[in-house]
Amino acid sequence: MGALDISPICPDDSGPLPSAFLLVASIANLQEIELSFGLAARKEAFERLRLEMHRIARRPFVTELESAGVIEAVIEWEAGEGRPDHLIHRLACNMLSHPIVSESGCFYVVPEIGGAALDREHGDIDSAKAGAYRQLDSSSVKIQQPWHLFRYREDMSRAAELLQKIDRGEAMLVWQAIVSPADRAPLLYFEGLLRVSDEDGALFSCEANIRAAERVGLAPELDRRLVSRALDQLETDDDVRMGVNISARSASLHRYGRDAGWRELRSRLEREPELARRLVIEITETADFASLDEAAEFVSFMQHLGCQVAIDDFGAGRGSIIQYGALCADIIKIDGSFVQQAGQNEKGHATFRHLVGLARALAPQVVVEGVETADQAELARGIGIDWFQGYHFGRPSPTRALGVSADARAIMALRNFQDRFRAFSKAGGALA
Repeated sequence: MGALDISPICPDDSGPLPSAFLLVASIANLQEIELSFGLAARKEAFERLRLEMHRIARRPFVTELESAGVIEAVIEWEAGEGRPDHLIHRLACNMLSHPIVSESGCFYVVPEIGGAALDREHGDIDSAKAGAYRQLDSSSVKIQQPWHLFRYREDMSRAAELLQKIDRGEAMLVWQAIVSPADRAPLLYFEGLLRVSDEDGALFSCEANIRAAERVGLAPELDRRLVSRALDQLETDDDVRMGVNISARSASLHRYGRDAGWRELRSRLEREPELARRLVIEITETADFASLDEAAEFVSFMQHLGCQVAIDDFGAGRGSIIQYGALCADIIKIDGSFVQQAGQNEKGHATFRHLVGLARALAPQVVVEGVETADQAELARGIGIDWFQGYHFGRPSPTRALGVSADARAIMALRNFQDRFRAFSKAGGALA
C-alpha cells in the first residue's frame, strides 16, 4: 500500500489538489459553554457545527462524534471546489459570523479545525485521521482558563457585546497621529483605536471588552473585523497610512486550521499591494503568543506582502527580548508609562533611556507612546526619539486630524535650533 500524503496544505493557490480531503472540526470552548450556559447550550453549539459542516462539505461522508464534540467529513474533490484552506477559512468564518442566543445567555462558538489530503485509491483513512487530528491539536485555540465559571460567562458576555456592536456600527476606529514635532516633518501613520458609542453618540474606550475577548478565544475574530475595516478606510483615502492593533493570540497564519488564518486579509493584500504598503499591523502583548515560531512566520509573511509590523506597548507586554528579536518588527512602540516615570526620578529616567536603546537595537523606527506634556516630549527628544504619540500632540479623532499643534511644533523647532547652535558653537563652527 502506498504512502499517504498528510503534509500541510499549501498556503497559496499553486500545486495539485488532492483527490479527497479529510476535514475534522470541533469546538474549542464546548466544555466552557456546557458548564457556564448549560447542557442545552452545548447541544445548540454542536448543532451549529453540524449545520456548518454540512454547508461546507456538501457531499461528504460524515461521522458525528457528538459526545466528543467532533465531526469528521471526507470531501471528494471536484474542479471549482476551491482549495482546502479556503474551505477551512469559510467554515471558521461561518461558525463565528453571529452568536448563539440561548436561554442562559449569548455566546460565540470558537472552532478548531484540522485536515489532511487523502488518496482514496491508495490511502489509509486511519493514517489520514491521525494527520488531521495532529493538525487539530496543533492549531487548537488555547482558551485562558477563568478563575471560575462566572468569570467565563461574564467575559463571553462582554466579548459578544463588543462583536455585536461592531456589526451594528455602534463601535468604530478613531485615529491618533504618530508624528515628529519638527516643523514640516512627515507623519509616520495614524493608529486606529477601537471605541464604542452610547445612546447619545459619545465614544468610550472598550479595553475591558477587548481583554475579555482574548480570554475566551475570540481575539482573532475581533481582529479580523477591525483589520478589514481599516483596509476599507485605506481604500477611501489614497494618501493615508494606518495602523491597527491585533492581539498576540492572533499573530498566526494557522488559527482555526492549517494555513487558514487571515485568508481574507492575505488575499486582499495580494490583490491590492498598494493597501499593504500603507498598512501597519500593531501586535499587542496583553496575551501570550500562540506560538513564537508562528508569530515570526506571520510577521515575515505580512512584511513580504508589503505591510509594516509594530510591537505595541514595548516594556509593559509579556514578550522577552529573545521574542522581540525573533519577530524582526519594523517599529517598536515604547509604552507611555516609561516616559511618564522618566521625569519623576533618576531611576525612571535611566530605565527609559535603557528601553530606548533596546528598542533601537530591535527595530529601525522607535515611537514613544503616551506623551502628554511638553516636558515629556522634550525629555524623549533629548534621548533621541524621532516619533511621538500622545495627547500632547493630539487626541484620537474620527476625522484623522493631524495631531501636532502649531504651539507644540514651534516649541520643538526652537529647541532643535538651540541644540544645533550649541553644538556648532562647541565645534567652533557656524550655523549653516
